Amino acid sequence: MTYDEERYGVICGVIGFAIGFAVAVILCGTGHAGEFYLSGSGGVTSFIRTVEDGTWVQEGLPHHFHSQNLGWRTGAGYRINPAWSVQAHYVNLGTVRLETLAVDDRHYDAKAHRCLSHCDHAIPFHTHDLMEGVELSLSRHWQIGAVEPFLRAGGAAMYHRLTAQFAGVTLYGQDGKAFKGWIPTVLVGGGLCHRWVCGETTYYYGFGGGTDWSAGLPISKQAVQTLLTVNVPLHW
Repeated sequence: MTYDEERYGVICGVIGFAIGFAVAVILCGTGHAGEFYLSGSGGVTSFIRTVEDGTWVQEGLPHHFHSQNLGWRTGAGYRINPAWSVQAHYVNLGTVRLETLAVDDRHYDAKAHRCLSHCDHAIPFHTHDLMEGVELSLSRHWQIGAVEPFLRAGGAAMYHRLTAQFAGVTLYGQDGKAFKGWIPTVLVGGGLCHRWVCGETTYYYGFGGGTDWSAGLPISKQAVQTLLTVNVPLHW
């Protein structure tokens, strides 16, 4: 399976899951005065680096962490009543990047954060990591005049695919292990709505250590995403 085919399969899977969840919520909500809506969002993601020194970066040599990237989200939700709603989304956090000069691991002390030798012959090392997945959440709403603040919490399954370039050679894995994998994640956030337009911020926290090979060594397992959201109610 090619990279594009795999990515297409993942996206189709999470969108299908989101649609199935939304339909199930509607069926469960039959008989209640709820409302189904579609949702689309765009904004900025700020990644928090979780890998340690010596993995994708050597802090004792010149390096740069590109922590911000454009992100977006789409999905559906069900407004159970004025106070509560549930949502299912496909979320794309965007791509986080690390650029560093690097020497062989034998010539670098990650604990002391310093280069030991061959420092004048360090080679450019670039990594970029795409993060996307599916999330389910529950929101609590309050009506205050013309605006509606809300808080939400839930869980997500985030999938990342990292590509590394060292000395002009592109790497997709090491020792038979791929730089990709699923990251179990929790999310908390909140925002403010005026009718069908909302501004919101969500914090994503992925489990597992920064050098956990089971997730394929992602650059970041934590991120903050700020979005402008448009909700479109559907009336049957």
